[in-house]
Amino acid sequence: VYITRNGRVLVLPYEQKRPPKWYARKTHNSTLLNLFAHLSAPGVFTFSILHGQHGEDGCMQGLAKFLDIKGSFGGVLAAALAMSKSHCNTFVSGLAGEINIPRSVTVSSKSDIQGAISAWKTGEKIVVKPNSLGASILTELYTIGTDNQQISSLLKKILTYDSAALMQEFI
Repeated sequence: VYITRNGRVLVLPYEQKRPPKWYARKTHNSTLLNLFAHLSAPGVFTFSILHGQHGEDGCMQGLAKFLDIKGSFGGVLAAALAMSKSHCNTFVSGLAGEINIPRSVTVSSKSDIQGAISAWKTGEKIVVKPNSLGASILTELYTIGTDNQQISSLLKKILTYDSAALMQEFI
């Protein structure tokens, strides 16, 4: 089963001897409702290889728990905490004071960008990254300067894919 970003569900039973190209041409469409009905049927175990937002952030884990779908989803809290870098930083810093958590500024809207950039001193090295996207995509190292247009542009781009971006001191 493959779920596209726009929610389209593509289904094809696995056949070991088929080449990957065969699967791309032989899928049929289904709905999320039909998919969840199938996955919650008795005797079905789902091995989840979902990645990133909605796959590792607690959403699917919660849905699987709610619908009693048996599988390798893991727990809701652990998944949600691990995918939100800002929440994970807060959690870890509360466990032990000796852990070095980088100073962070969270940007939740485009109107916050200039204020967030001005929270840093000229010459400071910062890492700009999405709060909850996986795989370190859209993550860049910058030095704060007089013209921070590249930083602003990256923050705007991140906010099209994620509800928040982080600016963290480079450690």
